Amino acid sequence: MQKISHALSKRERTEVKALKLFDFVRIGQSCILGMGLTCLSLVISDAVTTGLLTPGDFIMLNGYLIQFMMPLGMLGYIFRDIKNAFLELQDAFKIIDLVSEQSIKSNCIQLTKPIKIIFDKVSFNYSMKKSILKNLSFTIEQGQTVAIVGPSGIGKSTIIRLLLGLYRPTNGIIYLNAISLHTIPPEELYKHIGIMTQETFLFKGSLKENILFAQPDTTETELNNILSQAQLLPLIETLPDGLDTCIGERGVKISGGEKQRVGLARLFLRKPTIALFDEPTSSLDITSEKDIIKSIMNLKNTTKIIVTHKSNLLEQADITIDLSSVDFSSQPCVSTNDSDSIVKAEI
Repeated sequence: MQKISHALSKRERTEVKALKLFDFVRIGQSCILGMGLTCLSLVISDAVTTGLLTPGDFIMLNGYLIQFMMPLGMLGYIFRDIKNAFLELQDAFKIIDLVSEQSIKSNCIQLTKPIKIIFDKVSFNYSMKKSILKNLSFTIEQGQTVAIVGPSGIGKSTIIRLLLGLYRPTNGIIYLNAISLHTIPPEELYKHIGIMTQETFLFKGSLKENILFAQPDTTETELNNILSQAQLLPLIETLPDGLDTCIGERGVKISGGEKQRVGLARLFLRKPTIALFDEPTSSLDITSEKDIIKSIMNLKNTTKIIVTHKSNLLEQADITIDLSSVDFSSQPCVSTNDSDSIVKAEI
């Protein structure tokens, strides 16, 4: 905290100094322009009194001078903005050129299949006052299907973010094959992990471009198989240009359920070792939901971790992690296809 306070105080002093300097420059610039305009006006008025110019010429020339002076008055602001832009660009390039410390220290770490996930007494809190997860322990073997359940805001999506390495546990360790997750380079981690979120981000382009964004070198045969698995073929048949139809900015031309199917198609194309799903069927009707669940369960040798409220998905799970329990009851190691096992975590 002392370092942060010192840095903020230093920044505050620097900004105040810069503002004072800019104010002095602006005042000096205004004085110079004002004196120049006054001198020119005197010269023109003298020409009018001697008969060289008419009063109409005086008014016209003054109008031109004022129009000329106004852009000159903006030069100070433009100079400040250009200077700030260059400073920000320098900082941006420094960030772009940075090499992750994690990558430097852990560039020799490689994950190999099968990947076993272990949460060892993992706790997480966003602030000292509010604890999200507390002493959560469980083991997931390769190929198991895990359902994470509980009311909204209790920490289901937090587990997903912890597995993605976006957050670090406050206490405890997450292991992938006995390797601490935070020591694994992001590029190595993301080779094996794929995610489908509640809202699929789509860009302005064709449906095909949005799907192949996940794996550009996919063959036509593979693409057709994925489209069938993700239940996208009925949508493609209704589009005027099929796969080449532009779906608009953020996919405005297709529905929420169709966006989720595109997200599933991207995930299927990547064929991850660990697939994370955050409410994968929240925008689907009952018929489509059943078909999508069937497609998800057909991901063989893929560990599937699903945040859900749907009973259809719970029935398919090998392990259910229930975050709604207040008391920590057990930390079992659950074998594959043991659908009755529930791990309850302390909140």
